[in-house]
Amino acid sequence: MKLSKKWIAICLVTGVVSAPIVAVAVNRAASSREFERELRLAQTEGIPLTGEAYAALITPAKLEKNAAPYYQRLKTVRNKGDLGKAQIELLLNREEAVAHECGGFADCG
Repeated sequence: MKLSKKWIAICLVTGVVSAPIVAVAVNRAASSREFERELRLAQTEGIPLTGEAYAALITPAKLEKNAAPYYQRLKTVRNKGDLGKAQIELLLNREEAVAHECGGFADCG
């Protein structure tokens, strides 16, 4: 049985179109297996795999080394004018900011 040129063209186009689709599917499957292997390896090494696990490893900063009080004060001060002036004010009044966070005691770290 002789194939017509139309059927040969259809077969060639089908092969050309389907080959990259098959290649991508095979590559994704291999990448997925590799990713799962890397996750298992990281888990056996004790590397945190979630945000919660990573956050549990971080120790809280001492208040005198923590910048959070400054950022909290900046929220209230920045609406009053120039942000640069507000930052300078907070740096000059560091003990006041720390005392504010400690409930009035400047040395609470």
